[in-house]
Amino acid sequence: MATRLYRVDRTFIVPLYIDLILVGVMLILSFFRRVTPAEPIVLSILTAIFGLVAFIFIRKSTYIDEEGVAVSSAFSRKRLLWEQITCVDAVRVGRKIYLLLTTTKGFIVIPNTYEKFYDLVRDVASRVDAGRVERHVVEILDNPLHRVFDKVVAWGLALFFAVVIVLRAIA
Repeated sequence: MATRLYRVDRTFIVPLYIDLILVGVMLILSFFRRVTPAEPIVLSILTAIFGLVAFIFIRKSTYIDEEGVAVSSAFSRKRLLWEQITCVDAVRVGRKIYLLLTTTKGFIVIPNTYEKFYDLVRDVASRVDAGRVERHVVEILDNPLHRVFDKVVAWGLALFFAVVIVLRAIA
């Protein structure tokens, strides 16, 4: 089997980057307009936060191949061989689901912010001995949840920032 790559859902990444661009535009505009001294500071902090979150999400990925699973984040990469995984479990917190891969040395948490998250769960569950896959994994595969709240919030923020820019331009 070829290596399969899973990344964070692009339908969340796109509005996140739009938010980053719009906050950056607001920051640049604040230097050319007469504003309160706190506004550029607040917008700088918001730009830094959106930039960091966007960087973290764009760098997050999971690779699955014949030997095991590798989870990469912005600042680290962990690789587990299939035989090292002692338990595959899932935890549901509201509408958020986390896949937990436990080993004797620790665990890895994979959130359902990934595109094709349930394919990822199936890939992992099919490669690990059935005795090490908990019933919660089967339950989430039988009753998948599709998150839209994060995307709605990200698009809502983009709309808000765009309206603020337009109102500032006409004021």
